Amino acid sequence: YVSPSISLSEDDFYGEIKLVAKQSRKDMFNTVKGLFTSDESNWQPTDYPMVTSSTFVDADGESIFADIDLPFTKSSTMAQRLGKIVLFKNRQQMQLSCRVSMKGFTLQVGDTVNISNTRLGFDNKVLR
Repeated sequence: YVSPSISLSEDDFYGEIKLVAKQSRKDMFNTVKGLFTSDESNWQPTDYPMVTSSTFVDADGESIFADIDLPFTKSSTMAQRLGKIVLFKNRQQMQLSCRVSMKGFTLQVGDTVNISNTRLGFDNKVLR
């Protein structure tokens, strides 16, 4: 976790704020599997152990698989950790699109920011 670098309030937003609160079913998954390469398998692609969230499977009512290949990952434990990150990031479904003031130029891809907006009900909500 990285602490937010800046805070944006209602005065920093220009124009329309688009908030997508939920992804479509076709974009969701609750199990990650795929291939990685390692010296143990003579650098041939090998399956890493699947990463499943039983909570997500129960919520979805069935197992939904995503194939995430990690060709530059050389251990199965590292591949599992990356798969878990991808799995949990996929379940964070809120997306905010907006135009902001010049304050937004300090942000880079992957930065976290505090958002305050009374219409949306956000009070220092941390978004990436």
